[in-house]
Amino acid sequence: MSTDMPSPRAAWWTVAVLFAAYLVSFVDRVIIGLLVEPIKADLQLTDTEFALLQGMAFALLYTVLGLPCGWLADRYPRRWLLTAGSAIWSLATAACGLAGSFGQFLAARIGVGAGEAVLPPSAVSLIVDSFPPRNRALAMSVYTAASSIGAGAALLLGGAVVAAVAQSPRVDIPLIGPIASWQAVFLIVGLGGLSISALALTIAEPPRATRQGPQSTSAELWRHLLAHRAVFLPLIAAMVLYAILAYGLLAWVPAFFMRSYGMGAAEVGLKYGLVLLVFGGGGGLAGAAFAARLTRRFGSPGLIACAIAAALTGPLMAFAFASHTPTIALLWFAPALLTYTVPSGLAIAAMQSAVPSAHRGMAAALYYLLIGLFGMALGPLTIALLTDNVFGTDGLRWSLATVALASAPIAAILFWKAARPHADLTAQGES
Repeated sequence: MSTDMPSPRAAWWTVAVLFAAYLVSFVDRVIIGLLVEPIKADLQLTDTEFALLQGMAFALLYTVLGLPCGWLADRYPRRWLLTAGSAIWSLATAACGLAGSFGQFLAARIGVGAGEAVLPPSAVSLIVDSFPPRNRALAMSVYTAASSIGAGAALLLGGAVVAAVAQSPRVDIPLIGPIASWQAVFLIVGLGGLSISALALTIAEPPRATRQGPQSTSAELWRHLLAHRAVFLPLIAAMVLYAILAYGLLAWVPAFFMRSYGMGAAEVGLKYGLVLLVFGGGGGLAGAAFAARLTRRFGSPGLIACAIAAALTGPLMAFAFASHTPTIALLWFAPALLTYTVPSGLAIAAMQSAVPSAHRGMAAALYYLLIGLFGMALGPLTIALLTDNVFGTDGLRWSLATVALASAPIAAILFWKAARPHADLTAQGES
């Protein structure tokens, strides 16, 4: 181990900055969901066009640039990459506030995805090289907690911003002039995010860890995946289905509260954001604690926990969407979000444990590629297509319920199917 490794204080400061970057990135990514109605009205968009802005536009470069950004993170100072990436996604978010057409908004959202593609590989690389092996799991857990906590906090912060600028339909911005309130939200959030670029420069660039063993190749990884397809086919399929549900919820649940109950964006951000932060943030930890109590009688404990949680998630979500009042919906969302977030950490951990150490980086890249391509692109779009073509604008709740009832139970079956061969495979590696 290099004696040049950052001090514990410097290493945890790095985690704090990365957590803040992940949180800000979620604000930039999620806040569009609080502004569905005014954006659609001003730009005259359909639900399908809006879903493309939420999912496909962001996912396009976010997923495609993931591997090239990982290549850059292995060769160039990661704090400079984070500085550049956060500046790009923040300025692109601000550009969303200046968009006057679907095409301009689409281009800006693509820019948000391009900038945020830098964050995952740079963050993981920095954490691995900043901590000794015994502390890496804790540091990584703190960083990844921003995925659930960040989504809830994004709604809380976004709701506060919406409330601050929504006192009038127009806001006068210096040097720009009068613009719509929703445009001001994007400008405020985007320009505020430039603070991450400054914070990234304070990160201590650690020496790179020396990799042991042969270098991984894509051919070797694919051979391993095919040789153990009884594990990986159902496991990857389950994670893709879960990603479709996850990004669909992220995109459309705020609009569900607004359309079904007449709630304002700020109220949705406060109430649903708080429930998501508390129960969504606790689901991963609760799932890990539950899995630790299970035996290998039916297979891998982590995947059995995922199967049980996914089986519960579909009905709980359906009850939430069918609720007659927002209070009852939120009461159903509390346990639904707790079970729904259980697989977020356990499933990727199961995949990593079933892959030889020389291939784990590429396996992680494959994971993010798949959930990006299918989850971000198809989740919001599937719900929008159901709403536009099947249930109608007032039937958003039934579109969401349909996706939850279709994806989560099937994912539960797939998690269960992968559990036994996964236990056998990992037992071979431990022996």
